Amino acid sequence: MNSDEATNRQVEYRDEAWRRYAEARSDLHAALLGMRLCAPAPVLSAAETLMHPIPNSYDRDTDNLIPEEEFVDAHHRCGVAKAAFLEAARRDLAYDPRPWQLLRKRREREHRKRSEQISS
Repeated sequence: MNSDEATNRQVEYRDEAWRRYAEARSDLHAALLGMRLCAPAPVLSAAETLMHPIPNSYDRDTDNLIPEEEFVDAHHRCGVAKAAFLEAARRDLAYDPRPWQLLRKRREREHRKRSEQISS
């Protein structure tokens, strides 16, 4: 493989990676729009915070690649924000039953058992 072929292959890989990265960003933005419809405020705030540090590969003003250090730093901030988002979502989705709810479930089971015994 000569250097021209290697360069062409690198360009193809870079273009493919950029396309996939752009698709992933688009999917994330679509998910955020869905969350805006139904997520509670703490989860939505964490999602908005997560979207902010997602790194751009290119500088918006010049279309030049951004320095690797900046990209890695933004990627790290994104990881921290992702952890905060997941924690907020877990708290929102966690089912924390109150004692009276557990008592009600037990009474429902007992009632079903008695109903089954009567009908048998």
